[in-house]
Amino acid sequence: MVDEIISVEFERSGGFTGIPVRLILNDKLLSAGETAEILYLIESSGFLRLQIADMTDQHMPDQFFYKISVETSGSRHSIALYEQQITDDLRPLIRFLSGKAKTNKK
Repeated sequence: MVDEIISVEFERSGGFTGIPVRLILNDKLLSAGETAEILYLIESSGFLRLQIADMTDQHMPDQFFYKISVETSGSRHSIALYEQQITDDLRPLIRFLSGKAKTNKK
């Protein structure tokens, strides 16, 4: 169970325009509500247990590529995956981080 977030790093690249979107969050940048939400999304997605298969040879043009790293008080876990590898459980976390990255860009 995740009880403390030190930092979350998110990057989305690829797509039609190829313009990367990056976000780095730490415990000081998140409100209490956001912290609770991201903890829930990390836990419910099983993020810290995910192992994504390498699909570099199956890359499809114009799809997004995601890199996500989560550091907690006890560990750091990172994944890199193509859009087609996103599971239903992981989709809400990616939506939250994508939305937060767009908001922070303004």
